Amino acid sequence: MGTLGFACSFSRVGPLMEEPVRHAVIVFISACLAICPAAAQEVPPDESPGQIVVTGSRDIERQAQDFVAALSPSRPGGQLGRFEDAVCPAAVGLSDRHKVSVERRLRVVAQAAGIPVGKQGCAPNAIVMLTHDKRALLDALRRNHTDNFGGLTAREIRQLVRSPGPTAAWQLRYHKTARGTVIEEGDTNRTTESASRMTTAARPVFEASALVIEKRALEGLTTTQLADYAAMRLFARTSPERLAGSTAPTIVKILDAPMGSEVPITLTEWDLGFLRSLYAMPPNMRAGAQRDAIGRGIVRGLERPEDRVQPRN
Repeated sequence: MGTLGFACSFSRVGPLMEEPVRHAVIVFISACLAICPAAAQEVPPDESPGQIVVTGSRDIERQAQDFVAALSPSRPGGQLGRFEDAVCPAAVGLSDRHKVSVERRLRVVAQAAGIPVGKQGCAPNAIVMLTHDKRALLDALRRNHTDNFGGLTAREIRQLVRSPGPTAAWQLRYHKTARGTVIEEGDTNRTTESASRMTTAARPVFEASALVIEKRALEGLTTTQLADYAAMRLFARTSPERLAGSTAPTIVKILDAPMGSEVPITLTEWDLGFLRSLYAMPPNMRAGAQRDAIGRGIVRGLERPEDRVQPRN
């Protein structure tokens, strides 16, 4: 595993700005290229990650379970999806130098979380796209590259395009049986394997994951923070907007933090605990059991220093 340094917080000051990307990494990035600006800009240096300070709580288990429940919604009786094949991160909308920095950091986070990572030169399947106009980019994808929204319905795609806020994320998924056999499209309900209260007969698997971020939302943030935020949106299906009332320390609330407020410099132990637990659990658990396991994993990481992973670039 890699090591990923944690740091406490800093105040959002100064803009994070990027140059446009010069070429597409996969076919559906072409729509982004038409929207990215032409003006070259500069990115501030990354902060040096230090040790996070873990504060105590008499009800840390409840806080962890509430954090997981809010962050990871699912359909009734459903499951939280994840990658089972190697992830291959890519960034679009940055200068070449900062693109490499973000992609490298995403790889480090994935390795620290126990997620398999593809070799250099692999086909990108976890992509963060920076743009000045999220809705315009998504609308261009909807009109010209609908297949790249995977199994989303037309209504779900429209909702994604019109969603408020500066970000949008989605996953392209397929399904496997409990034994790991790929279920062909249209045959999801034709498995002969049985389910139970705790396990499912079929499970969703991420084939690819995409995140769009408007550049205006990145003012005052470093490329490390950008990559760590993207990791939480790309490697899991998460909903930061549901954490409005949560006091859990997490990188996923960083874009909503007011200018001048303190925010995590890196992925927090709560975040890494979430990802590690999601990818460590048995593959066929139902969402409720998955969330319980993730919450317990977060608490163990906070209480047992020997279980903590400290990734560094």
